[in-house]
Amino acid sequence: MPELPEVESIVRCLSSNIKPPQILKVIVLRADILVNTSQEHLCKHLPGQVMQKIYRRGKYIVMKFSNGGHLVTHLRMSGLYRFLNGNETVPYLRLWFELEGDKKLGYADKRALGRIWLYLPGEPLSVLTKLGPEPLAADFTLERFQQSVHWRHSPIKPLLLNQTFVAGIGNIYASEILYQAGISPSHYASDLTSEEVYKIYRAIRSILEQAIACRGTHISDFADPEGNEGEFVNRLKVYQKAGDICPRCGGIIQRTVQQQRSTYWCPGCQH
Repeated sequence: MPELPEVESIVRCLSSNIKPPQILKVIVLRADILVNTSQEHLCKHLPGQVMQKIYRRGKYIVMKFSNGGHLVTHLRMSGLYRFLNGNETVPYLRLWFELEGDKKLGYADKRALGRIWLYLPGEPLSVLTKLGPEPLAADFTLERFQQSVHWRHSPIKPLLLNQTFVAGIGNIYASEILYQAGISPSHYASDLTSEEVYKIYRAIRSILEQAIACRGTHISDFADPEGNEGEFVNRLKVYQKAGDICPRCGGIIQRTVQQQRSTYWCPGCQH
C-alpha cells in the first residue's frame, strides 16, 4: 500500500504538471470505487471545475476545486494516478479526467480496492476527521509526540501504524523507523524512556524525508503519475529482508507477525 512518501510524491508530481487546468469531462469505468457519490453525480459536478490545489493528508490525495468542492482518493493496495498521452491507456483503468490543454489523467487500480469520495462545497471532509497529526508538520513536536506515546499501552510498531495516532506511516516505514532508532517493534510504548522516544521521533522525520527525496519505495506496481519508480527500495535496511545479515551489527534480520502484519527487525541491535 502506498504510504506517506509515495502519496507525497504523487501529489508533487500532479501539482507540478497541473497548472491548474479545467476538467472538461469525467469518464467512470468502474463505479464501485466511488464511496459517497455515483457515476452520474461525479460526471455532473466535476466538469467545468478547476483543480486549484492538490495536497496530501495522511495517505489520502485531496484535490480542491474552484467551487470549494473536493475529490479525495485513497489508493489502498494498488491504486495509481497516471498521465495519459493521446489515446494511450493503462491496464486496469477505472476512471479518467479529460483536462484543459489536451491532457488526460487516469486512475488505475489492479485490485480495485482504492476509494474515491466527492465532497460538494461546504461539506466537511469527514473521511479525514479521525486522522492523527502529520509527522512532518511543524506542529508535530517532540513534546507532543512524547505526550501521546507515554499513555499508550501498545507495542510501538502497531502504534505507528495506527492512523489516528500519526497519519501516513505504514508497514514499510514503521519497520525502517524502528530499525534506525534501534528499538524493538514489540517494545511497549508506555515503557519507552524519553531518550528512546526521541530516537523514534528523530527516525520518523529522517526516514520519511529520505523516502520523499527518493520518490518513495518501488514495491509491486507503484510509480508516480509520470511513471517514475521510487528509489528508496535501494536504501531499505530491514523491510522484506528476513534472513539477511544486519548491516549494523551482523545479526540476522527476522520476520515476525504483529496484528496480522509482517514486521522486519534485527534482534541483535533493536532492544
